Amino acid sequence: MATPPPPPLSPAARLPTELVEIICDELAVLRTIVAGAGPLRPIVPLKRNDLRACALVFRQWRGPAQTALYRSLYLAERVECDALWRTFCESPHLVKIPRTLVILIGIGEVDDTLWNLGSSLQHQVLPWLLKQCKFFERLSVYFEWSSHSIELVRAITGHAHLREVVFENGPFKSNSWVADVLPQLPSSVRVLGVEDSLAKIESILTLPPSVKHFAFRCDEVYSATDTLARLCGLLEADSRRLHFRRFSLYLDKPHKADEPTVLDLIGRAQAGLAKRGVAFQCYTGGWSKS
Repeated sequence: MATPPPPPLSPAARLPTELVEIICDELAVLRTIVAGAGPLRPIVPLKRNDLRACALVFRQWRGPAQTALYRSLYLAERVECDALWRTFCESPHLVKIPRTLVILIGIGEVDDTLWNLGSSLQHQVLPWLLKQCKFFERLSVYFEWSSHSIELVRAITGHAHLREVVFENGPFKSNSWVADVLPQLPSSVRVLGVEDSLAKIESILTLPPSVKHFAFRCDEVYSATDTLARLCGLLEADSRRLHFRRFSLYLDKPHKADEPTVLDLIGRAQAGLAKRGVAFQCYTGGWSKS
């Protein structure tokens, strides 16, 4: 008796793997919004039910869909942290996928729920993620944590593939914290962004040699005029070598009356940095890696 022919492949099964990967990547890009101003502000994914559906269409689609779904992790709510934790515990092979981790949860506000969430996150989810996912290349932290979170710092410093790190918040607004952590950063880090509540402008003199692009956001401690004046004074008074080759400064929009002074200071800073071989860019608004 002749063997019956195999059933015809469905249209989904006939698509080349390369095309499925492109489809999933495009879905991941389309379902995003920019949170805040400036390209270094996190690009937050919207509901990704379409990618989850792709993972269930056909067995060969599962890999590309999961890669697109978990390549970039954005945690903004407690339910997201819990869901991700459960997913990685149940499917440990997925921990090899993530390359970007953005933490958007804030604490220190009036709402006790946010405070408790941030505390829970720093001591449990974030260190756990950093220990399990060994291939993170980008890490952005937009929440405060306890100054005693040594475990969190150890988890960050143990990443050999980390190339970009942004700290918008840290241990309860301690502007000496970054100075303590800088020597512990992995030598793979090339881009470093910090806010003025965590570091002083003088930190440009003590950055690790591996950092080639330094981004400094003036947001809470000093005005645009004060920050630029301190930068110019530092460049004119200190002749130490700068290891980085690119410096991005982000300022709040100055008052109309201060604009001539700010423009003059920007010119002085640009000239002083150019003499040391550093390209200088000054932005008004949020982070940027452009």
